[in-house]
Amino acid sequence: MGLDSANNLVEAVERLRVAGPRDRPVRHQGLTLLWAIGRARQGLPRLVRWSEARDEIAYLMQEFGRPESSITPEYPFVALAHTELWELAGLTVEVPKAHGSVSGWLNRHDPSGGLTADAYRALSDDAAVASRVVRALLSRFFDEGDETALLAAVGLEALPIDRVSAGGSSPKTAQRPPNWTWSELVLACELTADNDWHELDVGHDAVRALSELLQRLPIHPRSVRGANFRTPSSVRRKMTNLAHCHPDSGRQNSHYGTLDQEVVAAFLERPDELRAFADRIRRSIGPSDVAHQSSATAEPSADAGRWAQFKPKSDIAYVAAVKADIQLRGRSHERLVREYGLAVRAMGFIAATNVHPRDLTLRKGSRQWLVEVKVVYQGNATEAVRAVVGQLLQYRYFLHGPTAAVDLLAVFSESIGSAFVDFLESLGIRSVWPEGDSWNGSPAAWADGLCTTGSKALVTQDHGIGGHHDVPAGFSR
Repeated sequence: MGLDSANNLVEAVERLRVAGPRDRPVRHQGLTLLWAIGRARQGLPRLVRWSEARDEIAYLMQEFGRPESSITPEYPFVALAHTELWELAGLTVEVPKAHGSVSGWLNRHDPSGGLTADAYRALSDDAAVASRVVRALLSRFFDEGDETALLAAVGLEALPIDRVSAGGSSPKTAQRPPNWTWSELVLACELTADNDWHELDVGHDAVRALSELLQRLPIHPRSVRGANFRTPSSVRRKMTNLAHCHPDSGRQNSHYGTLDQEVVAAFLERPDELRAFADRIRRSIGPSDVAHQSSATAEPSADAGRWAQFKPKSDIAYVAAVKADIQLRGRSHERLVREYGLAVRAMGFIAATNVHPRDLTLRKGSRQWLVEVKVVYQGNATEAVRAVVGQLLQYRYFLHGPTAAVDLLAVFSESIGSAFVDFLESLGIRSVWPEGDSWNGSPAAWADGLCTTGSKALVTQDHGIGGHHDVPAGFSR
């Protein structure tokens, strides 16, 4: 049966065999199909190499998958090939079943995957068809949540989606609260640990106080919170999940997630550090009448208002890793990497993120760029620029060789000012930063085609950047 009509496509979605209970299916296939439909609607190539698609699909699973689900982009990439909607091209071997170690098979063959030609054509040509299919996917996989952020992430925010209730008579108003972040879990973990790794009653003063504090944190936009966001009942449930993660717990059937386990493992043997991190979060939003508050929170904080949290990786190696859950700039490091990578891919660059310790590498023709991404904290670009210079020069020297023909690019979360733009250009480092929905940059970045839109007048000496960054603090021209 050809998938050239909305009815056929919707029926194919309904026939998908997915893991998980009927009322809570695993979202992996749904996310992968939405990603592919987004590409179709944006006119991007139908088929994508596994090595290129892997990180993009994994990102969607991390951001929009169920908390209890593992991030396994390999399974839907293969499983969908056994349906009418998807194909893996360029293979001379049989496609395996989506279980066991399929990631090794994908890495060896690196097939191109995507919607079938008929499905791609129907979805790219007709917005009404795409709307019906997307609505079917949302209803099957995301019927308890808000789709706004997800549709924006896959490039479908402009597609009209008329969500209705199960009875089909009225718009859907129920909205599932967003997943808990690292910072929120630290606060809940502290309360659970202080209660000997047991939950408290929903009416307990400390539970109510933590609920009020979580609602004050500027992590999640109000538009995605929903009516039941971080209520005392949800705080108690999360305490139950965290208590279940304790190695001495004998509980069953608690729906804890991977991040719950990570937080408990990070601080299980470090209760003092757990309290210190929780205190730091509380101080960052200013004074409150939170009942569960240690005496340390009364001390004035030198870094109040900053959200630089250090996430311990294991009990053996205490590695400091900035987990920027809350950034008033609105762009985390990981999101910057993803957004810029997607932008330059659309311009014909080959972007790779699986190049640790480097953030990103770009290729186009015979040229290669080494990319480092930095978030500018509180409008002060000095530290970000210092760090990016050291890292780019070091990575190029040691990872590519002292005479390698590799160009350097720094991506910042905001404009760094003309003084720093000139400074980096003098070192052969191009710079790029977001401006609205576009990417602006230095003269060399424009010349290399690394910016997406804007005025070429930026190549003048003044660059038209202005602002408080022009003369860095502590420096003179």
